[in-house]
Amino acid sequence: MTIGPNTRLATLLGNPVEHSFSPIIHNTAYQVLALDALYLARAVTTADLAAAVEGLKALRFMGANVTIPFKERIIELTDRMTDEAAAIGAVNTLIFRRVGDDVTIIGDNTDVTGFLAPLQPHQEWLAGGRIVILGAGGAARAVLYGSVMSLSPSEVLVAARRSEQAESLISDLKQHAGTARLSATGLLNVGRHIRDADLVVNTTPVGMYPDIDASPWQDPDAFHQDQIVYDLIYNPVSTRLLKEASARGAIVINGIEMLIGQAAAAHVLWTGLRMPVDEVREVLIKTVGALRNP
Repeated sequence: MTIGPNTRLATLLGNPVEHSFSPIIHNTAYQVLALDALYLARAVTTADLAAAVEGLKALRFMGANVTIPFKERIIELTDRMTDEAAAIGAVNTLIFRRVGDDVTIIGDNTDVTGFLAPLQPHQEWLAGGRIVILGAGGAARAVLYGSVMSLSPSEVLVAARRSEQAESLISDLKQHAGTARLSATGLLNVGRHIRDADLVVNTTPVGMYPDIDASPWQDPDAFHQDQIVYDLIYNPVSTRLLKEASARGAIVINGIEMLIGQAAAAHVLWTGLRMPVDEVREVLIKTVGALRNP
């Protein structure tokens, strides 16, 4: 496309960014909607991060996504944060709000919205249920916050390779738990809890391409019908974990849905328009498949 003086611009700030599917997602949406807009991905050094944000502000970018390693560092460069970003302690989306010559940089975290998007049809059924979260990293923070704020669970168990990491995550977010009981354990002790869970969410990278034969849980017979198993990994689209859970009757959700959901939320914040998620999903799945099978 031709970039003109009125082309609306957005970007991804991170390092590295070469692996990111964000340009494909957003540019597909812009094309479908016939918007004069372009999404770029740019690697930025830590030393240049502040200058990069000021440059985007000066060049009238409509917004930016933020990825590793800047989701925490970017906070000090925002003017204010949304409740979600403040609670999670990480920002993955910047919005530049302009009123005349004044610009306010707002930090948001759309991972929460992205995580919850494919669970909306199941929210009523999940209310009062048990949730198990595998992993205690950055993605797990968004999953735990989204779970206690929107899914009304009775119990949430965070299981990590290092149980102290899971305990730290719970300590950070327990003020948002409401009536839900939060607990932590090591991955080796989670078996019974997986069998009893209504929702199991994998936030670890175990099973990600190219290690597609790996799984964060080695006892597939723990899965059953009347259970949702959600893997945040999106490459491959169907992980070993999801295949084994599906074979035993569980409802399965892949990471493509969260990836698109978080991007769709940012798209609305920047453009005010709904992202054409069906068209984006079709292009993204084809792209992931082509990368694995060149």
